[in-house]
Amino acid sequence: MDYLHQHPVKLDTMEGMLSQIQDGDTVAIGGFWFVRIPVALVDGLVKKGVKNLTVLTHCSGLALDQLIAAKLVKKVIFSFASMDLFGLSPFFRKAIENGEIEWEEWTALQMTQALEAGRQNVPYLPLKPPVGSGFHEETDYYKVMECPFTGETLGLMRGFQPDVALIHAQKADEKGNIQILGSQGMDRLLIGASKQTFVSVEEIVPEGKLDADPRGVIIPHFLINRICQVSGGAYPSSCLPYYIADYWQLQHAMQTAKMDQNYHQIQQPDGEVLGDRLGKLKRFTKIEIKQFESQLRQSASDSADEEEPFHMDELMACLLAKEVKDGVVSTVGSNTPLSMVAYLLAKKTHVPNVVLIPFTGLNDIPAYPITLSLAEVFAYQSSSSHWAIEDLWQWLYQKSLVSVEFGSTAQMDQHGRINNSLIRKAERIKVRLPGQAGLADVINFHHNSLFYITRQDQKRMVDVVDFVSGNRHFVTKDERESVHLADGVLKTVTNYGVFELDRTSRQLVLTHIHPGIDLEDVQANTGFALQVSPDLQETTPPSKEQLRLIRKEIDPFGFRKLEFMAGQERLEWIEQILQKEQKLLFGKTLFSLSI
Repeated sequence: MDYLHQHPVKLDTMEGMLSQIQDGDTVAIGGFWFVRIPVALVDGLVKKGVKNLTVLTHCSGLALDQLIAAKLVKKVIFSFASMDLFGLSPFFRKAIENGEIEWEEWTALQMTQALEAGRQNVPYLPLKPPVGSGFHEETDYYKVMECPFTGETLGLMRGFQPDVALIHAQKADEKGNIQILGSQGMDRLLIGASKQTFVSVEEIVPEGKLDADPRGVIIPHFLINRICQVSGGAYPSSCLPYYIADYWQLQHAMQTAKMDQNYHQIQQPDGEVLGDRLGKLKRFTKIEIKQFESQLRQSASDSADEEEPFHMDELMACLLAKEVKDGVVSTVGSNTPLSMVAYLLAKKTHVPNVVLIPFTGLNDIPAYPITLSLAEVFAYQSSSSHWAIEDLWQWLYQKSLVSVEFGSTAQMDQHGRINNSLIRKAERIKVRLPGQAGLADVINFHHNSLFYITRQDQKRMVDVVDFVSGNRHFVTKDERESVHLADGVLKTVTNYGVFELDRTSRQLVLTHIHPGIDLEDVQANTGFALQVSPDLQETTPPSKEQLRLIRKEIDPFGFRKLEFMAGQERLEWIEQILQKEQKLLFGKTLFSLSI
């Protein structure tokens, strides 16, 4: 594909646009999680049958699975590949475990710098290295050097320029300027770094008639090559303010995938079916926080659940909330319902001025009830500004300005090293995990590294992790100051107790044990010799007020419980939450799981 920008922008059909993509191209996929993924464009690639693609995506697991399921992918470059709340991306996981595709897992900062170098047309850019992780090794795309000015160790990330970026945006005008609202993901970087950019939009408006929302971003027409209009082009992911993510259809897609069918075939319905679906999904975008809170209060019963003993999910949420400090910045990662409840509980109680940033760039949200179908809507409505992922890295993370970000991990060893990448059996990958996203970087950058494990056992708390996705390499105050990082600690909250990384021995030490748990229970579910603090304390149970807040105001539908479930049980609980939310909002069920 030639590196050529066409002026003026060519308004095209989707078929004409995709005809420019050839076998063997490198395709970058915009959007993230279930937000503005260019599903229609990806579905068009599937129908076109272009093969041997190298696919780069930060965390668009849905699109990646579509292409892998259709046998179009030769290699994937990613930071995180998951179906978020629904679990691991099934086709991605199977293809890597079976050795069917090549792959490279980059840290989020490595990907940011690779694309930034591509955007600036320079061969590489420096970064603070993910020291102590398995990514801090010399490869063909990442090197290590001594800074000629300070002598400190720096990473160098090779610049990367995809052949084409596929983006879905809210609007374009007739001149070809496009507008992105809400969190921008890595789309700005993808547009700047890629040789060509193809964009689908919900609608095309006259020149000069793009919305005036100052939180959005307008990409000028001379950076875009081709545009096509596709109403519902991100479906079943979201495109606010047009429609929310169709969690009902995503649920159905996962169930279909588990039956080993090619679920990419059902992602993009046609005509009236899609129009009816989008119309119903748009109704959710009109719900405001105060309206939802009012409906919750009206539906609340004086049931005895406030008198029920606390559950483990509530205890762990309270323990995490305790770690949030006031007047600082905390960011919320993906697929972490428990951590979101903890943040909101903290903001409702002892830290009203903490700055919360969910959805990788919806800044400074208030405390509001957590829901599945309205989570993005409420953050979108109430956030003060909308950022891109690289803004977080450039403004906050690398400068060590974030106090804490809670993360879940598949494995943790006695030295506090985490693994969210892969489980090995001999020399073979037994289980391909979703990836560390940015944990390899922020485990050092953030003041405090807080992890949680909802089901501790010897397979999760291990002697040595199979792969070091992240490591709190800089532990002591002096070590952290020497590389310009704020002081802090590493802690892990599990369903048995609280562990803290000792700064001298660099081993995890049990500092708190939960009520009703014996030390023998903890050791039996720990894969290394248990180190116990001489000042071991029992964790404080949640107060009645904390339980009331969690159960009535913050998480009335039990969103947090998803992290204690797996497989079919989790899918069934998601369905229950979605049904309850529909009935509360509209007094009836608008639609069921499948189209």
